[in-house]
Amino acid sequence: MTPQDRSQRLLERINKEVNLTFTKGALVTLYLAVGAFFLVATLDYLGNITGMKVVLIWIVFCAILSLAGYILGKREIIKSGWIQYSLVSAFVSTPSIPLLVAEFTIPWGTASYITGPPTYLYFVAILLTGSYYNRRLSTFAGALAGAEYFGLYLIAYPKLMQLELPDPLMAQDMTAPMWYFLKAVMMLIAGMIIGFLSDNSLKQLEGFLKEEEEKERIDRLFGQYVAPAIKDRIVAEQMGTKGESKEVVVLFADIRDFTGFCETHQPQQVVDQLNEYFDAMVGVITVSGGVVDKFIGDAIMANFGGLYDLKNRCAAAFDASQKMRDALVKLNQFWAQQGKQQFRIGIGLHQGYVLQGPLGSQQRREYTLIGDTVNIAARLESLTKELKNPLLISEEVYNDLTTAQRAQMEPLGSKQVKGKKDGVWIYGLKQTSTSEEPLKVS
Repeated sequence: MTPQDRSQRLLERINKEVNLTFTKGALVTLYLAVGAFFLVATLDYLGNITGMKVVLIWIVFCAILSLAGYILGKREIIKSGWIQYSLVSAFVSTPSIPLLVAEFTIPWGTASYITGPPTYLYFVAILLTGSYYNRRLSTFAGALAGAEYFGLYLIAYPKLMQLELPDPLMAQDMTAPMWYFLKAVMMLIAGMIIGFLSDNSLKQLEGFLKEEEEKERIDRLFGQYVAPAIKDRIVAEQMGTKGESKEVVVLFADIRDFTGFCETHQPQQVVDQLNEYFDAMVGVITVSGGVVDKFIGDAIMANFGGLYDLKNRCAAAFDASQKMRDALVKLNQFWAQQGKQQFRIGIGLHQGYVLQGPLGSQQRREYTLIGDTVNIAARLESLTKELKNPLLISEEVYNDLTTAQRAQMEPLGSKQVKGKKDGVWIYGLKQTSTSEEPLKVS
């Protein structure tokens, strides 16, 4: 999606919400105007207040304007440019109505209200235009309000000059053309500021929408098992969109004799137990700083140091491997209590350079790793069955382990792996317990 398309889509969503809000607001305003008209008319009739003719005319105008806004909103045509400008013009002109009507209905005319409360509504009308996120519209509203206000001052000017005020500063504030001109300019500036702020808010919303779309794309690309923090980092640093070469540790884990397990259990039982296993293993890998790359049948492929740097990726991968074995022991204990078959796993670790990035067709891509390092890690996992050792690591991994971690391993010599001309020097876990064996079901 291009920035122009994203902006257009966002504006359409905003206009829809503004239209809905405007429609509801217009209906409420209509009810208030009708209520206010009967209240003021009643009080005027009873003699509680007097001189309400201008106010009543103003209320009627507001009611008509609210009714028009409600009808246009219900028909969803407020989003049209000329209609927006027409409505804004009407609302901005609302404060001008009592001042203009006063000129023909009361002795001192427009001068009676030129500095009164109705003129404050100009700024309210200008402020409301910000909801359209249209800089030109807000600037237009400010310019129109300023022009109308200064025009009304010119109408009131002859009577203002007749005022006899004892204080020079008060006289200047009430009569000097420059002060009224400055007030009009302030309305224009207010419109420009509202336009700038709304335009800036729109850009922020566009940025937020773009970020959310990018997060959704990352979610689709990486799957639900990738840690949210990693996804956020990819979005923030705009990573993961191109292939790159990087040194990582690849982990392969596979369930022993899984084919036989499938042959002796119902498909739903297989899926349920396999998902329980995956949940436990993925949690351990993620906590240890790893990223699950994919599931290949019953096998898990993960990497350490691919998407973000680790202080010691080999130590983290080794720690994850041991925690996976510990988690499986607890899971097997739980399954034993339920009379279910237990799992045994083999794990292979190798460190080297891989090519990582989104691979696949335009319709479906998968973020993954490819390269000789991946193949060797998979071959080491396969050797765990032959060597009857639950954890095998390459020399490249062993050399970067901590002293305590090395103490848990023993050299097994150079082994020939499929696809490699030269042998691979490997280390295996010291066999100090039978924790690899499944628990017996009583």
